[in-house]
Amino acid sequence: MATAEELLKRAAAADVMSRITQRRTRISNEYDDIETARLLKRAELDAQIEVENRASERFSSYEPSRGEKLLCPHCWIVNGKESSLIGRGSVVRCEVCGLQFSVAP
Repeated sequence: MATAEELLKRAAAADVMSRITQRRTRISNEYDDIETARLLKRAELDAQIEVENRASERFSSYEPSRGEKLLCPHCWIVNGKESSLIGRGSVVRCEVCGLQFSVAP
């Protein structure tokens, strides 16, 4: 039969093991959080790369005008939208995004 001293030693050992188990759980949770954050960041970067790829494709198909109407390069390349440039002289402004562009006469 176990003595009181042996029981106290076992209780102390169980206490140590309990703390180790709790720490292992915290570490595991932290690891999972880091892995989740890494996956989310990777998905975010993949989405940004896709946006850049589409912009590059639109750049190659950009036409500065349609008939007499000048078209905003920013709206087309960034958003794939045809927006008119308005103004006279050497500076025109997009009626949608508001950016200004210099045009040679």
